[in-house]
Amino acid sequence: MERLNDWLQQHPLLIAIVGACGSALCGLGIRYAPNAAVVIALLVLLGACASAPAIATRLNRLHQGRRAAEDCLKRLLHACGHSFGYPERHVRVNIMRFSADRRRRKVHPATAFNMGNDPDSDLEIDATAGASGQAAVNRRPAFADLSLQLQPGGPEWGLRNHEKAKVRQSLRSILSVPVFNPSDPDGELFATLQIDSDLSVIEIGFDQEQAWRRAERFADVVSLLLEPGR
Repeated sequence: MERLNDWLQQHPLLIAIVGACGSALCGLGIRYAPNAAVVIALLVLLGACASAPAIATRLNRLHQGRRAAEDCLKRLLHACGHSFGYPERHVRVNIMRFSADRRRRKVHPATAFNMGNDPDSDLEIDATAGASGQAAVNRRPAFADLSLQLQPGGPEWGLRNHEKAKVRQSLRSILSVPVFNPSDPDGELFATLQIDSDLSVIEIGFDQEQAWRRAERFADVVSLLLEPGR
């Protein structure tokens, strides 16, 4: 679909020409059609050809709007990282969207901040897994000391072995907050917003209510830039 949208955006004149020529040919075909079935088929094709330029224009506008929203999201997560001390401190920021059946969540790599070279830049986990899963389940901020899982008896966080292997090995802390639907705050979440670091929970301040509230404010803006099911 992404490639189709790009192609439509790059060839508006060709679509207009094809639509016009297709309409003319269909009109000519209807005039000499041998039976009603062919006429009906040509009428359907005529409608498709006539509406093609308008459909292409609408798709282009939608695609451009989504790209603009994605760019805003990327800038927003960048600002979020800086608000938590980047670059003086190691900070990463990402949003995780739900799958269509809402059983899984996946990092959105196109907007993730400071994760480009990390193996978990496209991490996908169960909807309730990880420290971020607690934010999704309880619908409130959750933070965790990720170094605990390396200790005997430490939490498993509900991740499968291959998912654990993808997580940045030096990661020590995470703060996650839910991203609500602004038009239905009590409904299904849009996503979760994560801020994580190689620093400890105390060093980065994820155990402080002030950090939770700051993350929630960024999540509120994220919610305005997301569309359900996109």
